[in-house]
Amino acid sequence: MIAVLPEEIEELKKLVLVKDDIIQAKETYISELEKKTEILNEKIKLLERSRFGRSSEKWTKEDLAQQKLFNEAEIEATEVDEDSKGAEIITVSAHPRSKPNRQKKISDEVPRVIVEHKLSEEERRCPKIDCPHYDECQKLRPVLSKEETEELKFIPAKVEAINHVRYSYGSIKCKYFEDEENIPAVISAPREKRLIPGSMATPSLLSYVAVSKFSDALPFYRQERLFARMGIQISRQTMSNWMIKASGGIESFIGLLGEMILESQLLNMDETTLQVLNEVDKPVSSKSYMWVRVGTSIDRNTGEKRIIILFNYFRDRSKKRAETLTKGYEGVIQTDGYTGYKETGAKKEIWHVGCWAHARRKFYDAYKGSTNGKLAVTGLGYIKKLYAIETRLRKEELTPEEFVLRRKKEAIPVLKNLG
Repeated sequence: MIAVLPEEIEELKKLVLVKDDIIQAKETYISELEKKTEILNEKIKLLERSRFGRSSEKWTKEDLAQQKLFNEAEIEATEVDEDSKGAEIITVSAHPRSKPNRQKKISDEVPRVIVEHKLSEEERRCPKIDCPHYDECQKLRPVLSKEETEELKFIPAKVEAINHVRYSYGSIKCKYFEDEENIPAVISAPREKRLIPGSMATPSLLSYVAVSKFSDALPFYRQERLFARMGIQISRQTMSNWMIKASGGIESFIGLLGEMILESQLLNMDETTLQVLNEVDKPVSSKSYMWVRVGTSIDRNTGEKRIIILFNYFRDRSKKRAETLTKGYEGVIQTDGYTGYKETGAKKEIWHVGCWAHARRKFYDAYKGSTNGKLAVTGLGYIKKLYAIETRLRKEELTPEEFVLRRKKEAIPVLKNLG
């Protein structure tokens, strides 16, 4: 069937315009489909990598070779090897060679014992016995120089049994003493205060068990074996009861820390999964969460800053937990990309910021998922440069004020390029 075209010019123009609109709409639709197809292909790559690929984000040799195509300057910027610092240059067969000095500086806070290695006077005395002036002279060799080296000595932990002997005192054989009604007949020395009444555990022992368990990840059954080697029998059940009772004893102190941490200018927050056994109305296989807050407290008397790290256990990861832990807070909150912090971070009294470690993962995912990862690799290079600045400045032992100024000066140009 042949289409009949209108004879009027205006009608023909309208028809052409309609055809152009249809063609433009189809081209737009095709372009959108191509973009969606590209995004879906990238998602498929990411899913395949997460299921079948290696989980590490470390660069392979192939990745580094590919990266050099776009940001060779950042890659070729080398850092000083710690083992080569202070290396002694020696000459072997007419060419110089670096002899690594692997002696590491030990912190000045570590107690020191000075051991001097000297020769005796007899060993330093002039050996020229046949000298005509030997009996009158007998000079000693002078000290030319001193060479100092450091090493670490480990002293194993020591336990002591503290015997508390408490004396009681009777009445005085005296008429005036016995006639006084307000004077007790027997008095005793006050009992020592204990965090767990009736227990043999001192605060130092409770602190050691708690730090070993919760900071050093040393289970109670391993601590039980360590104490046994020292000749001390403390069962894992006893240590478990100690931790439960001690936590109740310091509950008011933890509440005070909770108030102090909200005075911090910067609050770091994160949550990690936890499996709890025998929890009421909750299967063993389900996830519970430990919410962590890190802040600083300033002593009003000395101005000294103290880091506060608080753990709060919750059965879930609800956004209400973030609101509870930040109630009344005004300042900066740094978190990962979890959306549970979105409403809390949107409050006008809170400045919500992220971290480069999680931002880097997004660039890395984009690099692995895209067919042309040039922009993603460039972004990764800038982030790597920021980390290099941070690492180098921390090694220079700057004051906090100097560190902030230097980091701003060097990092802002990198951030501008990244933006």
